[in-house]
Amino acid sequence: MTTAALNRRVWVVTECYPHPQARHRCAFAHRQMVGMVESGWRVRALVPNGWFPPVVWRVAPAWRRARSTSMPVGWSVDDIPVDDLRVQNRVPSRLCNPLSVSDRVALALRTELRTSASPPGILLAQFALPYGPAVRAAAAAHRLPYVVYLRGDDVWIWPHQSPDHLSAFRNVVRDAALVVGVSRAILDEAERLVGPPAITTVVVPNGVDAQLFRPGEHGERDRLRHELGLRSDQFMILCVAPQLVSKGWVDLLDALGELPYTDGQLVLHCAVSSLRDEIDVSNEAARRSPRVRVVIERDVKHERLAKLFRAADVFALPSHGEGLSNAVLEAMASGAAVVTTRVGGHAEIIDHGRDGLLVSPRDARELRDAIRSLLEAPMQRTSMGISARRRAERIGDWRAAGRTLSDLFDAVIRGDLASDLLARNPYAPHLDSVDVELRSTVA
Repeated sequence: MTTAALNRRVWVVTECYPHPQARHRCAFAHRQMVGMVESGWRVRALVPNGWFPPVVWRVAPAWRRARSTSMPVGWSVDDIPVDDLRVQNRVPSRLCNPLSVSDRVALALRTELRTSASPPGILLAQFALPYGPAVRAAAAAHRLPYVVYLRGDDVWIWPHQSPDHLSAFRNVVRDAALVVGVSRAILDEAERLVGPPAITTVVVPNGVDAQLFRPGEHGERDRLRHELGLRSDQFMILCVAPQLVSKGWVDLLDALGELPYTDGQLVLHCAVSSLRDEIDVSNEAARRSPRVRVVIERDVKHERLAKLFRAADVFALPSHGEGLSNAVLEAMASGAAVVTTRVGGHAEIIDHGRDGLLVSPRDARELRDAIRSLLEAPMQRTSMGISARRRAERIGDWRAAGRTLSDLFDAVIRGDLASDLLARNPYAPHLDSVDVELRSTVA
């Protein structure tokens, strides 16, 4: 079957997609879809949301929530239509909803498939849970192949919350035509959870915008630091993460609190999201690292974030678990000296001591020593940033990820997933002559 004969339409079912009021949310996943569009695919995003009446929606909290998160009719981002996938809650009471949430989403998706004038050739579940089971059920009912994309919590956390969640995860992953993961580590864990027979897996990175996230030009870093109010004797530690315990904020604050610097010499710049706060970093810092100046920015736009990376002395992300942090990739592309934990796919993109430093999760002392070693060695920070930048460039951007997904989805529809497609390793290090020269110069 030729590419021209394929139904190159994909419907993406996800709860994480750019929203009119929060366009930054999960932007990396959206950019991949833009890459698929550039490769000739027609993409439609469906975001499960509760039904609400057009007039009396103020009556019930469930209706008010559904309306506040709904997509405007006809809305699109970068020419990709984004629609509500309306589930049934016409009477906002659990007594009137005999179906589970997954069953209701599956019913809504099946209705969309049945009534669509332009049905897809393939379905994509962004995250195995919570809506993977709905995609699986709808795909089976309409005899469509589906792909599941594993990213983090849908492997490390949600399947372990209950036997039902684990069973649903196993069914979704086992029956998928293809299982994509942001790292080999996350795919290995999925294979362990599912057990035999083997599933068909492939690693596809989120990709990083290496034009936006780039090292600073001559004099730019000093100018950016001046704009941030930093003195020449101050060190800026940057962390980009929501205020969740699992992101290792407590470990980071404990580590910084033990460093031998005077009041205000260390500045912890925090770029956090407003999605959910489990801890208050400012309050924790007052107790754990009182000599550290803490600056918090919420919902930082990418252009601003790129400048913060270029201004920082060290980027630190001591997560307890990740699929593969996109912030780490962005820091590497920016030429920042990175300290992060040896979790998920971080060890796949960082050669310890060369592209960054890897530490054990939940180990504040090891984290402290790693940060201190970089703060006291500016030449090492520079060489590490150069190497990290080259590694990020080799991994590729969202366009490369979109092309890879396009090739894979074409193969799924044709039914001929070749081994060479599945064997690609986007994170493989390459020791070329330039790298050899770099290491010799640093030595």
